[in-house]
Amino acid sequence: MDIQQFRSALSVANHGSLRAAAVALHLTPQSLSEQLARMERALGVTLFTRTSTGMRPTPAGEQFLREAADVVTAFDRLINTTRATAAPTELRLAAAYDLGDVVRHLARPLLAEQPTMVVRNRQLGCPQHAPALLSGDIHAALAHHPPTRPDPRGVHRLVIDATPRHALIYDRHPLAGQPQVSLSRLSREPLILPGTEANPGCLRELELTEFTDRGLRPRIGAEVHGIDLAIAAVASGAGYALCVRTTYPTEPGMRFVPISDPILPHQVALLWHDRQAVAPLLTVARRLHRRLPA
Repeated sequence: MDIQQFRSALSVANHGSLRAAAVALHLTPQSLSEQLARMERALGVTLFTRTSTGMRPTPAGEQFLREAADVVTAFDRLINTTRATAAPTELRLAAAYDLGDVVRHLARPLLAEQPTMVVRNRQLGCPQHAPALLSGDIHAALAHHPPTRPDPRGVHRLVIDATPRHALIYDRHPLAGQPQVSLSRLSREPLILPGTEANPGCLRELELTEFTDRGLRPRIGAEVHGIDLAIAAVASGAGYALCVRTTYPTEPGMRFVPISDPILPHQVALLWHDRQAVAPLLTVARRLHRRLPA
């Protein structure tokens, strides 16, 4: 048996019909039927029950199909990883909004080690990362971490950047002179929050969860679509922001005040799919991960 026969059996199971599976595989129904018969003879079991409504896996067939799916996934991962290692010529990267400094942090050592690699980067909201990875539209993505929902099967993530979360406050605000500030105290001040268009289901939810998990209801001030606009809103006296990382350039007259509560740092993770793994990128990412504080 070979890997193509495994794919054929999986296609029959997915389509529930010999004819539909044959069309998807660009085979004739007779050819596919003969292929299945050879597999069944080699295995000594019946994989499918032929009925008037289609093809249904037998108990032995269900067990075989579960194992076959893992074999095909591992085979594809092996092939794609080997190809990526042999010829890393292009990297299609997507980054959540306002992570340009993390893109540079990742790309600098990558390009030093792979000078012929072409990196193509674009902005893409966190909810769009998984679909783009699954479709093969991108090789990898940079997203805020932790995720607000589970990643799909085959998608992996690794934190490569982490900075303590502070409140960005205009220096004329009474809280700007404090050595640290609690979330309870901040909840009474207007919070400059990423708007739903800029970070749907991503940074916005992560910030709000820090309050709601403590039984707090933050006072929402302006909603902005981008970190630069959050900084501008803080500078105007409209409120404070938690979405600005301390490594991001701000304006004069602003101060980062530490949070007294145990709060998750700003974390950025690299996401990739088994089928699109670019080995040199993962090598750099794992090195960055190992350098993070424990």
